[in-house]
Amino acid sequence: MREIPPSKGVKLVESTKMLNFIHWLETYYPDVRTLRDINHNLLKLLVAEFEQEREDFDHDSYESWQKSVQEMLQGNKLYQAAKVRMEE
Repeated sequence: MREIPPSKGVKLVESTKMLNFIHWLETYYPDVRTLRDINHNLLKLLVAEFEQEREDFDHDSYESWQKSVQEMLQGNKLYQAAKVRMEE
């Protein structure tokens, strides 16, 4: 039998890690209703914050970090609203 090559697409994530991330997201960013509401770059930033793996992540400037992410979320919401209006 031929061996099936591994997928080059989406990688599976441990379900407990994903559940923890969703819970964390609901706690710290309640404005996010679904992951589809945020763009890929913002999602990467949120995951990096969740895992605290960013090299430049500084716990002393956490409020500044959250403010910048909130601003990105706000900008994303405005983009989505504008997109919906254009489609109407």
